[in-house]
Amino acid sequence: MAYCVRDRLPQITAMENCTHTFLIRDPAKTVPSLFRASNTERTGWSWFDEAEAGFDELVALHAAVASTSERVAVVDADDLLANPAHIMAAYCAMVGLPYTEEMLQWKPRQPGEWDVWDGWHDAAAASTGFAPPRERPARQERHTEEVARC
Repeated sequence: MAYCVRDRLPQITAMENCTHTFLIRDPAKTVPSLFRASNTERTGWSWFDEAEAGFDELVALHAAVASTSERVAVVDADDLLANPAHIMAAYCAMVGLPYTEEMLQWKPRQPGEWDVWDGWHDAAAASTGFAPPRERPARQERHTEEVARC
């Protein structure tokens, strides 16, 4: 999340010979998802901090990278999930990597780096490939003023 790098912009923009990539998601989906994960026994959290949504830092990070780099990729998560082969092929072409169909599937696993974030990555750890997001039944979210301000 972008708020984690707010104090590292000089180091990030100094990276040469790389393509900075931003995987973005509609805030109307991101914020309620973050709110739910921030208020569940599974993650051990019981609060929502609007600053952790990181939108201000994301804008600053993109501006800093775009001003110092010739190549910046922005991938919309909805586009990736709707047409993974097309988006991955286009992304690989942009960054100079060979595209293979094997990129679209993987074995489920929980990287050790995620252990400290128990509960936050369960769906990603269990996934085996790109798939359209599950339709969630309409329900009344427990939104607060903090969520609305994001």
